[in-house]
Amino acid sequence: MKHLRPVTLLTYLFAENGISLFLWIGLQVDPNLLHEVFGVQTIGQVDIEMTSLPVLDNPLSTRLNEIIHKIQEQRQHYLKLTVVRQRDKLEAWFKHLLVEDKGINPAANSYVDFLCQMHKEIRNLMN
Repeated sequence: MKHLRPVTLLTYLFAENGISLFLWIGLQVDPNLLHEVFGVQTIGQVDIEMTSLPVLDNPLSTRLNEIIHKIQEQRQHYLKLTVVRQRDKLEAWFKHLLVEDKGINPAANSYVDFLCQMHKEIRNLMN
């Protein structure tokens, strides 16, 4: 994955590497989500040094804290939470952890492969 597109639907993403649990936050994150999860108004106010999410009195905060706790509980070692904001220095390192899911069939084409195939078919139809 070369680019994480900052769409509203993908404003946060979890990933882990066995040592850290990463919470990526896109620049287009809904301010209401920031307020409910971090208690701040802007992405720049999110403390990237935090090692756990604040526990706030709302359903989203409660649910995300439950998810993080459940992930940590399932691992042998405690996973340190690392908050990564889009376009921050840690984002490049975070992206190295991402892999394209081939699904059940490892021989299946990736999305990029699919698009290339579609492009070839369209070109063949136009010739």
